[in-house]
Amino acid sequence: MVWLINFLILLVVAFFDDKTCREVMGYLYIIQYISFISYIYYATDKKINIKYFFTPTFLTLSYVSLTFGFAALYLNAELGFLTKFVTIYKNSPSFKLVNFYFLICNFILFFIYFKNFKKNKFLINKFQINRNLIKKNTFIVAFIVFFLFSFIQLDASIFGGNGDLSFVPKFLSCIVITFYLSAKRFKYRLLVYGLLLCVFLASNFDSKREIMFLLIAILYVEFLLNDLHINLSIKNILFFILGGSLFMSIIIVASIFRGYGSFKVNTIYDAFVLIPEYIKSDFFLDAIGENLELNYSYGNALNAADLFLEGKTRLLYGETVAKALFVPLPKSIFEYKPRSIVEIYSPLINNGTGEIQPVVIYSEFLWNFSIIFFIPLYMFFWFSEKIYKDILFQVKKNRLSLLLLLELFYITTILQFVRGSGLDLFVVYIIICLPFAFLFKTVNN
Repeated sequence: MVWLINFLILLVVAFFDDKTCREVMGYLYIIQYISFISYIYYATDKKINIKYFFTPTFLTLSYVSLTFGFAALYLNAELGFLTKFVTIYKNSPSFKLVNFYFLICNFILFFIYFKNFKKNKFLINKFQINRNLIKKNTFIVAFIVFFLFSFIQLDASIFGGNGDLSFVPKFLSCIVITFYLSAKRFKYRLLVYGLLLCVFLASNFDSKREIMFLLIAILYVEFLLNDLHINLSIKNILFFILGGSLFMSIIIVASIFRGYGSFKVNTIYDAFVLIPEYIKSDFFLDAIGENLELNYSYGNALNAADLFLEGKTRLLYGETVAKALFVPLPKSIFEYKPRSIVEIYSPLINNGTGEIQPVVIYSEFLWNFSIIFFIPLYMFFWFSEKIYKDILFQVKKNRLSLLLLLELFYITTILQFVRGSGLDLFVVYIIICLPFAFLFKTVNN
């Protein structure tokens, strides 16, 4: 059935007129996503272990389908502060072809998921963990590192960039802390997770996406170590409502801190108290789409693909992917370095403001590989699925390995690359992660 539904969706995009496609495009992404979930529901005999949703391919499908789906509905209704994306949506010259391409990319990812499903199902059903994998001393060191880098910045200039990279040690520390508490089934671990999120929010309020990634990491480790089957029980419904509300509250608090609504806030508590007023405000419908980066992500993906298909930018022949290989090399040794996708695309849309504009992986691969985009797309997610399966193997072992820590970091931050921050930044994260992973592994062993 899932194959038929996807075939019909592609027929709608191919044969319906342009105006109708713009009106229904959001629904098509959401229907496609529901078809993927329905497959999992029936393939698992209606007993869905939530681990099935935390594979790299399905995380990507969830991010892209929901972001593109709701963004298309949002832009079609002309909502949002950034009106340039409404203009892009309404006037996209290759609208049908671009979205046909995006839907095909989603389908390729689902095919990869489908090909790995039986193996994943076997591993998940037979999954056992060593609950003493992380020692108490490692947990304490991780807590120290997390709080230390909540107040100390890591200057990105050592890699030729700008900004603070303390996100990396905090993020890895949080994975170790969550792993320990969840494996030990610590009774009050939700309070500790709340503390971690509050501290992270206080020190990273200007980066909603990194807060989102941290929440995903906590959920990933928690669901990795503890089985949760999705059904329509009152307990599970309340759990997902509570989780969704917490996620939205964190996003809104971060947005209030960044100046949305021009509220006067000094502490996280002040921002939490203002949430009801924020929701009741006249600008809420416009603001919430920007808070979730709906228009931002889909608008840039649509525009970038449009520019390429209209011949307004050249084929990059893998330049932005190759840039990742040159990250460790200083310019004094290798003067020319390939450019990242954000370096190439951002000046085409930011009107000289210098603002970074991310490009979702689908559009980046189109710019780099044109009609053979499916080859690197398949290879990247096939490799990511291999890592996911290796994590399931690794947690059964009696030693915390450097490889396991790096794999956990890779899987829980993969959406950073998918979203369009660039493979080079992803590699920088892995490089910075290495000494901290080695520290935790050494202390543990």
